[in-house]
Amino acid sequence: MLRIAIYISDHGFGHAARMAALSDELIRLGVQVLLRTQRPAFLFSCLQSPFCELHPAQMDFGVKHKEDLKSDIPATREALLELFGKRNEIVEREVDWLRTQAIDLVIADIPYLVMEACSYAKIPVFAISNFDWVFIYQHLFKDEPQIYPLINTIYSLYQHADMAFRLPFSTPHSMLSFPKSIKTGLLARRKETYEDIRAKYKIDEGTPLLACSFGGQPGKSIDFPSLCKAFKGVVISTNQEYQAS
Repeated sequence: MLRIAIYISDHGFGHAARMAALSDELIRLGVQVLLRTQRPAFLFSCLQSPFCELHPAQMDFGVKHKEDLKSDIPATREALLELFGKRNEIVEREVDWLRTQAIDLVIADIPYLVMEACSYAKIPVFAISNFDWVFIYQHLFKDEPQIYPLINTIYSLYQHADMAFRLPFSTPHSMLSFPKSIKTGLLARRKETYEDIRAKYKIDEGTPLLACSFGGQPGKSIDFPSLCKAFKGVVISTNQEYQAS
């Protein structure tokens, strides 16, 4: 049986959600999927199958945030330097894990250190995303030239990818580390049945709906009582501190 390891960036819920969708399709084909990430397990609750395993491990972190999803540049810089201080340790750990698990192929969305691990383990690796971390960091640290060598290192690590797929809502520039990337379609979970939220909660067709979701990032403070008073419609959120009136 083909064994594919899917490495997922530890930032938000978006990378995990679309890799869960891809995993679901691979499982349908009888592929053994091993998820390598520290994203919350509930994001993969749709993958209740003996063909899927969750193996927690952190490979990156993306961007650190302050309140209200503002990028925390000093914290991101510090975390990035700390991560690369452990580069050899992480790569060695992943080479050992890949070999122990007898992985046939790695798909990455879109950690970079695993690319180096795959080159040592001699395992093909495919990248898939709508952006790479070079694109993010070169804008985030545009006024910090001392970080440029590190960003160049990330770019060089991405060069180990054997193939790259560029998702919608991207540009060639947002995947600049993969100039020969192949454009592909959306990745979204497929459900057997879909609930009509208006019918479920008896909401009139003419009533506006406002959905509040922030991709699993902490530090987003919203005054829900004031929001509900100001919005002339129905506010939908997973926030458990406030109950519907």
